Amino acid sequence: MRGQGASVFQDYSLTAETDEVKDYYVACTGLINNANGLINYSGEEYKRYRAEGLFLRAYGYYLMTQQFGAVPYSDTYIQSASRDYPRTDLETIYTNCENDLQEVINSSEIPEITHDGSVNKKAAQACSQKYILHTAGTATLLSLTKMPAHTP
Repeated sequence: MRGQGASVFQDYSLTAETDEVKDYYVACTGLINNANGLINYSGEEYKRYRAEGLFLRAYGYYLMTQQFGAVPYSDTYIQSASRDYPRTDLETIYTNCENDLQEVINSSEIPEITHDGSVNKKAAQACSQKYILHTAGTATLLSLTKMPAHTP
């Protein structure tokens, strides 16, 4: 696509087999799995690492659910080559991630705000609000689809 005229844009399509889509999915699952490793192996003396891992996992799932909808959810560090993970419904993913973000917000180890790109409470609050807004939007859409059709 790059370096070609605008007329080829209509020929471009995204599918599950497109390299960019695969790369995005692999990057997000890698982020989530690394965050799970940080959470599971941080130990009691490294509470800040656990909180940072919780934020990164929630952020990774936010990125994935925005692009793919329901995805497999895992809260453990995966060390096997197994790929047989069923999709998890969005409500469960959102609830788990909101709980993770609330733990980050309540953590005494995480600063209120930073300017160096590291995890902070303001970032966790912003991510939590995105989940809440998306949950509210999904509930509204579901309720609209259950309304009877209007007939004059």
